Amino acid sequence: MPTGSYNYTPTVYHDKLNKLTTVLSKIGTEFSPDGWSILGCAEVENRGVLKDLIAQPGLAERHLGIVHFDSPDERGIDVG
Repeated sequence: MPTGSYNYTPTVYHDKLNKLTTVLSKIGTEFSPDGWSILGCAEVENRGVLKDLIAQPGLAERHLGIVHFDSPDERGIDVG
């Protein structure tokens, strides 16, 4: 979030999505051309972040789905 302690601007957010996608798109490809089939995420801001991530080139063509859970954590950090 722009008002958070890391001051995530849209530019920083999209750069982080791009870097994550670069790494995630390569994991497991030595075993299967499609790579991994399940990925667990902790400390996710919200469902929208996961939607943005799987929409990135390199992951979008995998037609990934999302399972997201709102956490009762007081910081508002979710899992997916």
